[in-house]
Amino acid sequence: MHNLFLGVVQHHFRNLIIVDKQANKANRKPGTRSGDPKELDKGKKILESNRTASAMTRLRLPVLQALLQEAGITLSSDGCDTKMKMIEALLAEPTYIISINDEDRMEVDNEAFVTEELVTEYAVEAKGQTDQKCLSAEALTDREINAIQAELSGIIRPSWHRGPPKNLGDAEHGKLKAEQWRTAIEFDLPVTLVKLWGTKYDGDERRPKLAHSTMLLAMAIRWGTSHVTSPHHTQQYGKYMKAYLECIRDVFPGHSFRPNHHACLHLHEFLLRYGPMHGWWMFPFERIIGGLQKTNTNHKIGELETTMLETFCAAASVKAMLQEPGAPDVVNKAVEILQRC
Repeated sequence: MHNLFLGVVQHHFRNLIIVDKQANKANRKPGTRSGDPKELDKGKKILESNRTASAMTRLRLPVLQALLQEAGITLSSDGCDTKMKMIEALLAEPTYIISINDEDRMEVDNEAFVTEELVTEYAVEAKGQTDQKCLSAEALTDREINAIQAELSGIIRPSWHRGPPKNLGDAEHGKLKAEQWRTAIEFDLPVTLVKLWGTKYDGDERRPKLAHSTMLLAMAIRWGTSHVTSPHHTQQYGKYMKAYLECIRDVFPGHSFRPNHHACLHLHEFLLRYGPMHGWWMFPFERIIGGLQKTNTNHKIGELETTMLETFCAAASVKAMLQEPGAPDVVNKAVEILQRC
């Protein structure tokens, strides 16, 4: 469950197909919005002394863009200049700041050092490698995200079926749970992306390939999470999962796969050993954990565990009593109240 839905699926829509309007704001070209000089000085001091990601995240995007421009670092504008990408680029760049007065400067013979042609050649090669590495994501435009939200709003589903939030792509919906990612990949997003980037799409050629990769991932998860398993099911799961990874490699040659992608190639072994995934995935355990987190405790280690155990056992005993035909009348009258507990 965690590996597929919170790992592979979430990575697909958060890091590959970036369904996030905030990412579009990060793709503004450097210089379109000036940063505060005080914040810029603060950013320089952080680079000099406290070079940590947590300290850099406090800086605004215009400040990070100005620091990148001063350092001569160029990031590709193909949907990957997010705030974390900028911070990683700044932290990876060694910074040497030395104050030298004009009277202390000395004449340097440039001919004694590396020629300008060699420097230019190396710079072009380094820029090509940087662009290749950065070309590992595709941020959707606000118009495309609005179209996805409109499609999600028009889907009619059973009352017990919890789909992704209708405002998917906005920051307001918060963190999605595994069940929401599951429903999103099973039907909502594959169908929506195919409608947006189908055969009649005449824009970027990577868009149809990404829609195809989404469908391959949906097929793999469909075979892997079936209520029935067999050697044929495991073979089909492995076939579509490998095809999905190959498709991602074709679209983004510089993409770095995560451990989740490696682990998903071994799930077919567990399907043959333990049977259908519904019998051993973590949804029941997560539901129990969610119930335990709602238990009122005194937050004292040593007593907290006893309180949670006794509350859980008491609730289980009451629910068992409700199912007995000879339950007391008082309990039967309070069935509706007790079932909500």
